[in-house]
Amino acid sequence: MGGNRATVHVATNCYVITASACYNQKVRTLQSQIIVRPVSLVFDYEYFLNNWGWWWGSSITGNGGQRANWDFDFRDGPTVNGSIYAADQVEDDEIPVQTYANPPFRGHGGSR
Repeated sequence: MGGNRATVHVATNCYVITASACYNQKVRTLQSQIIVRPVSLVFDYEYFLNNWGWWWGSSITGNGGQRANWDFDFRDGPTVNGSIYAADQVEDDEIPVQTYANPPFRGHGGSR
């Protein structure tokens, strides 16, 4: 049985690895793409606050994901066009919102 291995460096943290082997005059090849230490997605948001997130005012518009590492409070109907993530709960005037039947904001943020 014989074979070879090749590693191709694609980007700073991305590798394509190809391995081939020959057995009984047949060659089989496997290829894999591996990302080493991928970039964290925790900051992949239009608005990120490492505490209590609050949007109070109808003039506020967010086009992208929103994240707060505690509660997220909406007041006076801001517009959210993206996902909402709160580590604890989403609130309307400090009252927890359990469902988005009538979300405390405009836009398609609560339309999942």
